[in-house]
Amino acid sequence: MLSRTRLSREKNLWAFLLRPVCPESAKLAIVGLGPRGLGILERLTAPYDRHKHNYDIDLYLIDPGFHPRQGTHSSKQNAHLLINTVACQITMFGDDTVKNYGPLRTGPGLLKWTNQRGYRRMPNNQYLITTDKASEEIQENDYLPRSILGEYLKWV
Repeated sequence: MLSRTRLSREKNLWAFLLRPVCPESAKLAIVGLGPRGLGILERLTAPYDRHKHNYDIDLYLIDPGFHPRQGTHSSKQNAHLLINTVACQITMFGDDTVKNYGPLRTGPGLLKWTNQRGYRRMPNNQYLITTDKASEEIQENDYLPRSILGEYLKWV
């Protein structure tokens, strides 16, 4: 068991958490694999190189949801339930502002991903994968349905 005193004195929390329990492996559990849990998983695994560290990491991923990797943004939610952040501000990938913590894994943010997948805004403000000429490309300040964010998180 880890005491609060020991944890607060540790200079590098990640190094402390990932230290090998035995010489061959380190064990770590992440509870909840919504956006935050996935972000933590990505940052913990990005700098890991088994040959460099000479040990394995045993990851236990615990997600009690009905739709793993989506958190509270289920792809099965009704389309009228919207995300409270505009599309251009959502991504599960790091950028060049992440410093001194391993290689970056790049990929599309939600806005680019939806447009690449063919999602479009219909005249009635529904968002569908369509080639309908009456539809419009999703814009950076659109508030998208939570179900689309759930699909993105599942894809990530």
